[in-house]
Amino acid sequence: MESPLLSDGLYHFRARIGGQEQEHAVDVLCLRLTCEECEDAHRLPEDAEGRLKPTSAFLRELAGRFEELGVTGCTPSIAYQLWLAAPGVLGDLKKNTSETPSAPTGSESTPSD
Repeated sequence: MESPLLSDGLYHFRARIGGQEQEHAVDVLCLRLTCEECEDAHRLPEDAEGRLKPTSAFLRELAGRFEELGVTGCTPSIAYQLWLAAPGVLGDLKKNTSETPSAPTGSESTPSD
């Protein structure tokens, strides 16, 4: 049997920070889980359509958490853009890794602590 080909799960993006364009790569699962953990910590309010509404405190903290993941110079505006992108890039990872082994019985669709 042939071994599965696994994706590295990195989300590559460029950001203009201080007038300079910088390349970054963040693990997709760490990106998504970091967003969820920060959302939970801030208990974000929902709008009329049930979407979470970010607060400035949330975005400032999320920027700091992304700094810890290696996004040097992350601003709240960059954090907001990554927060918006996170669900889509996780979906892309799932779609593009058809050879990824299926999750063990009883596990969630995303890892938890």
